[in-house]
Amino acid sequence: MASPPLLILDEPTVGTDPVLRLSIWSALRQIAKQGTTVLLTTHYLEEAGGADCVGFLREGKILQEGNPGDLMERFSTKNMERLFLTLCYNEEIEKDNVGQNHELTKLNLQTDIMEVDDYATSPNKVGVKPFVDVSKIVDMFSHQSKTEATTKEKWNALLFKNLMVLRRHRVFMFFNAILPIINFIIFFNAIGRPLAGIHVAFNLESSGTPISCPNDIIYICNQPSHSLSLLCHIKHQLEKQEIVLDQFKDAERAVDSVHTGKNAAALSFPENLTIAWSQMDSGSDKQDKVRMFQDWTNRHVAETVQLAVTKSTISYVQNTLETCGAAAGSAQWIDFSAMLGTLDMASHLTMLPAMVVITLHFLALALTADLLVTEKEQGLLQRDWTAGVPTTLALAAQICVQSLIVFIQVSSSVALLVFLYLPTVKIVILTTFIILLQCWCGMVWGAVISLACRTREQVIQAALAIIFPMFLMAGVLWPRTTMPVVLQYLAECLPLTPACDAVRDLMLRGHLVGWGFLRAVIVPGAWISGLLILSKYHILKKLHRD
Repeated sequence: MASPPLLILDEPTVGTDPVLRLSIWSALRQIAKQGTTVLLTTHYLEEAGGADCVGFLREGKILQEGNPGDLMERFSTKNMERLFLTLCYNEEIEKDNVGQNHELTKLNLQTDIMEVDDYATSPNKVGVKPFVDVSKIVDMFSHQSKTEATTKEKWNALLFKNLMVLRRHRVFMFFNAILPIINFIIFFNAIGRPLAGIHVAFNLESSGTPISCPNDIIYICNQPSHSLSLLCHIKHQLEKQEIVLDQFKDAERAVDSVHTGKNAAALSFPENLTIAWSQMDSGSDKQDKVRMFQDWTNRHVAETVQLAVTKSTISYVQNTLETCGAAAGSAQWIDFSAMLGTLDMASHLTMLPAMVVITLHFLALALTADLLVTEKEQGLLQRDWTAGVPTTLALAAQICVQSLIVFIQVSSSVALLVFLYLPTVKIVILTTFIILLQCWCGMVWGAVISLACRTREQVIQAALAIIFPMFLMAGVLWPRTTMPVVLQYLAECLPLTPACDAVRDLMLRGHLVGWGFLRAVIVPGAWISGLLILSKYHILKKLHRD
């Protein structure tokens, strides 16, 4: 250990056996001889007699301070415990509590309290008043019991304690406040964006030399071979989507690159791809075709490449048909349009609103569970009970203070949604309310888990058991309509599902569908009420019995 000028210890000998306690005090005296001032607290009064200076603290007030030997000589006592009782007795007298018991008078410290040895040898010694029973002393200063403080005083004390915890861990709390924005920025840049950087192999049969495509492709209706022009057209279209084409000498090597994972697909173009537009029906079975080989182990990548190649081929056919005299758009039989959103809207923009709800719900759950399980481990919750503080009041104060962090998280998250989706003021208000309700639901979940579990490991396991099923069934990763009917009904009853649907509709549609708002309020509200009732009438009773 270093040699600081001041060493502060909080009950260093609590829970130790007498031998270990003696060795700790011996080490502390040695440290003090080396020039370090040691300041410690202890409820073992007799061991405090070994200190150079001692102060008796009661109800936030120092009763006496000085050298232990001098204090015991001054108050005519032979042990520290009797000295402390004497000081408490006199303090109660000075508080004008005599009106409650007219038989009590100012204690004569010389004669009213006898030492144990004196009482055992001569309980009625001449000149010494009868022994004062310790139980009477306890009765005197027990009037300031744990029930005397008002509910308001207890509430203020709990708020102050929890605020001090936040202040003590301000770096951690600041990180918690900005954690949602960090997660959303990572999500926005890592999930659901248009796929880019995909490599596709290709080859043109009987052409081992590198193929160079002109910038402007000439489309000819009845050219002898469409292979090179189609290849260059597809190459230009795919490169616009940041899909990279790698040329190989033959189809076998191109396919091998897909097997080894170097490319997501392989395109093999025939040497002479002829298209007889007037005889397409009669000659389609004999016509050469472009062959495509894909790696479907990553379905998203495979579907992206397939869609890109299909669109490129259709656009080539359209451009070629127009040179044959066909009307513009004749190859496109369906006219696609977007009523809500845009046709090119990326997945991360459609997923982000629901991810905001899920992230804030779970962060609130984790924060509450962590703080409460820490209080249980440090014995702070038990001290509240000993002081007569109802557990419900302690939990309410804990959630109230944690709401400060939650408000910051929600405000920053809603600001991000406003920046991305430009909603109206009404939509912002509704979204904020729905997200706050989800955060409160998460905090109640965290409180229930931390109270029901005995250890931090159990709390972590229970939280994970709750988080992943609700996340998977919320319909963010995959539509709920594909789930079994039982899971669909179960998902509708979970607190996250209606909130995710509501916030997503508000951001993407600009309004709520059906009973969306009522579902987003009633379902989590029912969960909050049910969890509070479960905590009060089952978990807390069991916890108090233990």
